[in-house]
Formats: sequence, C-alpha cells, structure tokens
Amino acid sequence: MENESISEVYRVLVVDDEPLVLEIIQDLLTLRGYGVTALEHGEKALDLVDVEAFDLVLTDLGMPEVDGWMVARKVKAKSPKTPVILLTGWGDLVDDSDLSEKGVDVVLTKPIDLQRLVEEVESLLRIPSLRDDKRQYQRFRSKEPSFVVLAAADDPKVSRVGELVDMSLGGFSFEYLHRKKPISASCRATLHVNQGLELANLPCRIVYDVELTGKGGTRRCGVEFGALGDEQFEQLKRILINYTS
Repeated sequence: MENESISEVYRVLVVDDEPLVLEIIQDLLTLRGYGVTALEHGEKALDLVDVEAFDLVLTDLGMPEVDGWMVARKVKAKSPKTPVILLTGWGDLVDDSDLSEKGVDVVLTKPIDLQRLVEEVESLLRIPSLRDDKRQYQRFRSKEPSFVVLAAADDPKVSRVGELVDMSLGGFSFEYLHRKKPISASCRATLHVNQGLELANLPCRIVYDVELTGKGGTRRCGVEFGALGDEQFEQLKRILINYTS
C-alpha cells in the first residue's frame, strides 16, 4: 500500500444507508491507509461524534430520520475545523452558495468518482498527493491512483473494490481487503484509470486470489478479461499505450 502509516494519524467517519456504497468507500479508504469507521445510520453518527473525534467525515445526504445536513451540522458544532464531504445523488439540487453555513466543505455527486473522492480527502487533510509517490506500479504507470470495482455477475450487490496493480490486454490484477462474502469467478469489472477515464461493465473471470503475507488481510486478485466489445477493446488499448511501460 502507498502509505500504511496514514491510519495512525487520520480517522475518517463514513455514513451512508446504502450498504454497497458504504462498503466500497470503507474498503477504498482503508486500502489507502486511513482508519475508517463506517455507519449505516445518521442517528448513530450523531451519537458517535459526541464521544469520538474524527479528522474527516463523509456523509450521505438522503438518509431517513437523520440526513446528511444534520450530521454535518453536528460535526461542525463539535469540531468546527473537521472537514465534511457530502455525498448525494441530487447534486443539481444542492445550492453551493450556502454549503459552509450548513457545515459542508465539499459535495460529491453519486455515482461517486473514486479518484476524485481520494483526491478531495487528501486535499482536505492536506496530505501530499499520492500521485507524486516515486514508487510505481509494476507495469501500470497511471499518474493517478487507479481503482477496480468488481461485481459478481450473478449478484451485482456482491462486490470488491481494490487498487489496480498491473494490466495487459489479457487481464489485470488488483489488491483488496479480504471480505467474508465470497464472489463468484464470473464477474464484471469497472476500471477507474485516470480522472474522468473509466472502463465499465467489462466481462471477466477471477483466475487467482491469494493473501499477501504481512499486509494485514490484504489479498491480490488476478482477473482475466472475457469477450470484450470492439469499443471496449479499443479503449483498453489506448489506456495501455498511455499508462503502461
């Protein structure tokens, strides 16, 4: 992982009533080295903020009983300097002019751009951008942190999120945090390769899944592409030309 000591310094609270979104964000930030607390209910977030300190809070807007605005106001009342990121599927309806009055620093629209989420977290916490890290991927040379969301073909709600390690025309490998829920060999992948650049719904098959020694439950998964459409194949070739060596 890029910076395994971050979790010793930065604690992040994530609140979202969609279990799949919550799991993806939790895994993504944990893989980046943050200490993450994940909650599905806004009421629990209000109680927790009263007794625990967090360096940053991400909260969904549309939750029953206690919504994201209420969570944001409580966070700022307790700790005015703690950044709050609001996640919403109603981005066009959020008025940017009064965000600070409501306790919100940044609004991210769903479906969430994973790279932008990481960059906003780094920016708000004033962490040096991980894209400047001199360590490189084995064969993949994207200037941005690059991610994979893998969903089971028979049940899209069963998924994994991980960090891309290498890729070729035949497939790719990525690292992710071990989850108890199994995922079938047949799956669909979405690759977030560069800001604004995404390859979605790629048919694929898991060929290996192994635990990495000494990395605290992190595993490496190897994935083989299935039959790609012509446009998908051309996009993949362009990505490999631009971001690999």
